[in-house]
Amino acid sequence: MEKRLTLELERAAFNEQDLSLVLMRIPGMEKTGETYRKVSKSIQTSIAFEDLVFEYGQDGVAIVLPNSSLEQSITTLKGFLKKLDPSITKQFSLPRCGVSSRNGRLIDGKQLILEAEGALKKAGDTWKDCIVGFRSDPGKYREYIARKEASQTFEEATAANS
Repeated sequence: MEKRLTLELERAAFNEQDLSLVLMRIPGMEKTGETYRKVSKSIQTSIAFEDLVFEYGQDGVAIVLPNSSLEQSITTLKGFLKKLDPSITKQFSLPRCGVSSRNGRLIDGKQLILEAEGALKKAGDTWKDCIVGFRSDPGKYREYIARKEASQTFEEATAANS
C-alpha cells in the first residue's frame, strides 16, 4: 500500500491535485469474515476504485481518494457511513476513520499513513467522533522540512570536518 500511495501522491503533485488517505477500522471485525467482504465491496462500489482499497491491519481498510480534499473526503465518508448496512454497526460498532490529505504538500506515502494513523487513534465510536481528520498547515510543514534539511546539512559538514 505504501508504495502505491507514494506513486499516487507523486501523480497528484504533478497534476497539482489533492489526495486523501482514509484508514477505517471496525473493531472486532476479522478480515476473513463475511462482514469484511461486505464492507470492502461496499467501499469499492460507492467510494473508491478496487485498486485503491487495501487491507489495513486485522480489522481495517485503507482507502486512497484521488483528487479529494480533507473536507471532501470527510463528506464522502459521512455519506458512506449513513448508507452502511445497519447489521454491521449492530454486530460491531460504527467504523472509526482517520483521514489525512496531501493539501499542497510534497510528501510520501509513509508520512500520509502516519498522519492518518494519528487521526484514527483519536476517532471514537459515536456519530460525533467516528471520523477524525488530520489538518496540515502547508506553511509550517515547509518550515519543518527546511529546518530538517538544514540540520542534516550541518551534521554532514560537522562529520566531514571531524
